[in-house]
Amino acid sequence: ITKAIRDTFEDFSDTRAAMIAQTEVNDAYNQGRIYTAASAGFDQKAWDPDGEACEICMGNVDAGWIGIDEEFPSGDMAPTAHPNCDCSIDFQKGAE
Repeated sequence: ITKAIRDTFEDFSDTRAAMIAQTEVNDAYNQGRIYTAASAGFDQKAWDPDGEACEICMGNVDAGWIGIDEEFPSGDMAPTAHPNCDCSIDFQKGAE
């Protein structure tokens, strides 16, 4: 993916192309996970930081479990919240 970005945008550095690739792949991964979780009947989600998360992501972590159709405090439905975000998302079925 990084090479495809570099081939398309010749003025992008390897670092910038890798950041874009990582962010976009993580976006797609987490969107697929939301779709799969909702299809499986999960109705709650929680932000899962990777290592040392930034202030934006920690605000989402602090929100705890929220409805699967709700936005996190950052306004995002799922990671990523910013370029280079490496966070993920967890799911559970709420108490009935």
